[in-house]
Amino acid sequence: MPLQITIIGLGRIGASIGLALRQRAPGQFTVIGHDRAPEASKRAQAAGAVDKAEWNLPNAIEHAAIIVLGVPLSALRQTMIDIAPMVPAGCVVTDTAPLKTPASEWARELLPAAVHYVGGSPILNPAYLHEAGDTPRADLFAGGLWALISDAATGESALTAVGGMARRVGAEPFYIEPGEFDELMAGLSTVPTLLAAALMRAVGNAEGWKDGRKLADRAFATGTTPIGVVRPDAAMAAALSNSANTLRSLDAVLAQLQSIRKAVAEGDAASLEAALAEAVLLRDEWLTQRRLGNWAAEESPKVDMPSAGQLMRQMIGFGGKK
Repeated sequence: MPLQITIIGLGRIGASIGLALRQRAPGQFTVIGHDRAPEASKRAQAAGAVDKAEWNLPNAIEHAAIIVLGVPLSALRQTMIDIAPMVPAGCVVTDTAPLKTPASEWARELLPAAVHYVGGSPILNPAYLHEAGDTPRADLFAGGLWALISDAATGESALTAVGGMARRVGAEPFYIEPGEFDELMAGLSTVPTLLAAALMRAVGNAEGWKDGRKLADRAFATGTTPIGVVRPDAAMAAALSNSANTLRSLDAVLAQLQSIRKAVAEGDAASLEAALAEAVLLRDEWLTQRRLGNWAAEESPKVDMPSAGQLMRQMIGFGGKK
């Protein structure tokens, strides 16, 4: 019997998970989708991302072995509150939110003792680093990583179950502690969005914007892209829920900007050129490494992928809370 995976939140990430499971592992899973927005459910159903879009939340999770919470961080706590009274005993709950310390704390606080939580965060296929929009893709995670948050409260069987699901959609499990993950994501996700917002406000509110908007081109569009793909409430929640790390990362960026400003003010061509050249080199190296995806073995431990039947058996008799 196919394993039921219920996806709550059918935006790009949630719908792509369903589409990947149905196309890359046909017949192994029954994918049930739920979204509070009827149009999102309709789009997911039309795209073939779910076997069934279920508007009734209790019905959607009644027989679930794994529940994927594909909702924004700003909605994650309330979603856990909503499912807590009805989530099946022995079920594994995972999420795709960009911060893991608050998500783990909410799970410990809100989910029943018989439910197992594994924090997760997909790192996309490098082919789609610059793609915006809500179109689900079966290969959105192919060649990428799937961060799995491991701490003392995380059961090995639950990690294996979610890691197996991640591999089914084409990603490689990457195990990391919640504090380390959140520290990194401040600079990798939150601060780029805040910088894009600052740039847009500085230029868009400037006196010359009436003419400048006609001349704004690739550099400006690229620099402000994050605010076009991240919802304001999600960016706000990420910044405030991870404020200490966000402030450290902002301070580091401000120091770099001050250094660049000093070079411009003093006409220091050598220092400015050196800073720009270093940035280009670092970015080129990162993009090459990201495309190849040949990360060191110790960064991505190999785990045998369980079959759908093994996943089901592992979910019977889990020990520990989450």
